[in-house]
Amino acid sequence: MDDLNGWYFLGAVGSRLPVLMPDFDPRTYGCAKLVTLVERSEAFEVRRDNLKVYIKPKAARTAV
Repeated sequence: MDDLNGWYFLGAVGSRLPVLMPDFDPRTYGCAKLVTLVERSEAFEVRRDNLKVYIKPKAARTAV
């Protein structure tokens, strides 16, 4: 996976997931596509560049 200032190509993430978690399927979570699951999680920023999608973990919020 390429790290472009904290951004990761979602296609590379999707290719790596089955290696790390062979039983992972976004449909288990009610999403036909991985990008939909990522967007619904609200844990990532999502950037689209033409047909490519990049994700970046959102900064953790600190309690005050």
